Amino acid sequence: MAKQQTSDDRAAEPARRMPPPPRQDRLAVWLVLAVMLLMASAPLLMEIYRPDATDPEETRSVLIASETWHRSVRLAEQDPYSLERFVPRLHHQIHMDSPPGQTWIDLIAFSLLDEAKSGPVWQVTYARLASVAMALLAVAAVFWAGYSLDRLPAAAFAAMAVASCPLFVLQGRLATQTMPHLAFGMLAIAAALWAVRPLRPLPSTERQFIGWITCGLALGVATLVTGPITLATVIAPIFLFILLCPDRIGHLIGLLAALLIAVLLVAPWLVYAHEQNAQAWATWLGRITVIEHYDMAMLTEHARQRLAMLGWGLAPWLPWGVAAVVQPWSRSSKGRRLRLTLGVMWFVLLLALILPMPTTPQAMDLLPLAPAAAVTVAQLFGHYAEMAASGRYVLSWRLLRWPYLALLVAASILVPAGLVFPQKLVAAGLVQAGGWANPGVLFAVGLGAVLLILTAYSAHGVVRHYPTRTFVLWSVWWLMLMTVLTLPMTRGAAAIHPLRCDAQKLREALGDGRGFWLQREVEPIPPDPGLLLYAGHSLSWLRLTQISTLIEEHDASRDAAALFLVTPLSMPPMGSRFTPVMDLPAAEVRLWRLLPSSPAAATAPSSQPAESHP
Repeated sequence: MAKQQTSDDRAAEPARRMPPPPRQDRLAVWLVLAVMLLMASAPLLMEIYRPDATDPEETRSVLIASETWHRSVRLAEQDPYSLERFVPRLHHQIHMDSPPGQTWIDLIAFSLLDEAKSGPVWQVTYARLASVAMALLAVAAVFWAGYSLDRLPAAAFAAMAVASCPLFVLQGRLATQTMPHLAFGMLAIAAALWAVRPLRPLPSTERQFIGWITCGLALGVATLVTGPITLATVIAPIFLFILLCPDRIGHLIGLLAALLIAVLLVAPWLVYAHEQNAQAWATWLGRITVIEHYDMAMLTEHARQRLAMLGWGLAPWLPWGVAAVVQPWSRSSKGRRLRLTLGVMWFVLLLALILPMPTTPQAMDLLPLAPAAAVTVAQLFGHYAEMAASGRYVLSWRLLRWPYLALLVAASILVPAGLVFPQKLVAAGLVQAGGWANPGVLFAVGLGAVLLILTAYSAHGVVRHYPTRTFVLWSVWWLMLMTVLTLPMTRGAAAIHPLRCDAQKLREALGDGRGFWLQREVEPIPPDPGLLLYAGHSLSWLRLTQISTLIEEHDASRDAAALFLVTPLSMPPMGSRFTPVMDLPAAEVRLWRLLPSSPAAATAPSSQPAESHP
């Protein structure tokens, strides 16, 4: 057993240069990655089908994909090679408000649906499964990035750290463009790090060629998913790594080549989008900035709100993230200072770019910070493990290990208690009303027992100074907590869309008829996407001045389907040719049906059976 050194001995020891990491057995690397993906999939897949699409971004994204998919199926019967099948549609119009990448990913998922499983619930489920696949790709990319920056233990630590972040898990369970953007953005960063090999001998030409091509392709796909935000979340970190590493000129040429590949991949859609809507690119830019005047007070308030979101989003590793920022400047980091600084600078750069964004603060904006924080914490614990192997224990490890262990003990008791008495959490403002279903005392006691057992096992590593074992057990603790908490969260009242009943009524009333959304002439209000998604109908937009033309065309067609108008409740009566069918108070809309021109032409709309959960 190595003799423990005093603080004076450690101070007098000369600085050591970190030797190049040994070549790991490839089979061991792949096995570790497989275990990491298996651990990460548990909280992502737990009852992924059960909650309704209550998030506005998710509902709108699935609605666009659903309408595009139905149109693509119809066009495939006429011309299976038509590229018009893949143009996003919303309300029977070309949708150019956002790039098409997320819609294309959902179309790939929908292609696995059959006729018996093609309703809204199945569409939401398969779109979420595509997001889970993107989340696992992001975990693999973080593992790759950690391996390129450090050794295999740091790569495994990074994968576990990002998989156990609440922000990552919650966004990975939503069918939005956030997770695909992170997955392909991280793939581009990991490929660039693999090509650069920071602080190591210059890689071969073949390695750089493959790395930068992969980086360019991933960067292009990330841009097709979310647009120019990749300038901040992907290109800026890669440029930072190049500046901090030797051979900058050669790596800059590789980055330029990757940018050229990305531009060539995105250019066809940009040309098409400009032909359809010259303001499409400006709309994409508006998603990350605003054109209107803004002042420092607004930017400061946005930064404060995002910091609060970041506190719970990265809660498992927040104390260690603070320690990681300070660690490169300590005496124990001599010989590894620059390597430890790479992850810290990555996190600080993204923090400086994302926090003061002038757009409305949302949790999804902070997701690119999760991989950077995970790699930073992973490098910190990798440093702890290396120092502990030589009998040296870093100050931040010695100071934080016991308070963190006490925090886990308290959480192992308080979280199960909160499941049994959710009203306490609602009163404290920690959970919204109806956000959790009461799972019962036995469930809560079992969860608390498992968490306390994991905490007790990690206490052995804390006492004996085993950072590797301790970090693994702490990661499993957080993954277990989020996996189990998914059950009450997906069964609460808040997991049911408030317009689900109204949508079912609208679906039965419309049947096979044609539906139109009558928009206001001034300040038009779009219909709620959740209402249309669960109704399973797409409504074309219609103005008051177009009603007479629509009636004439309908009367002229003998085989025309029943015609319906959906209007806000505040709209005045539609005239003698329209009769009210029903009011939907929750959705604040009224359904009207066009009366036939003659009694013989009257037909009743058919209804469809209610859809069941998968």
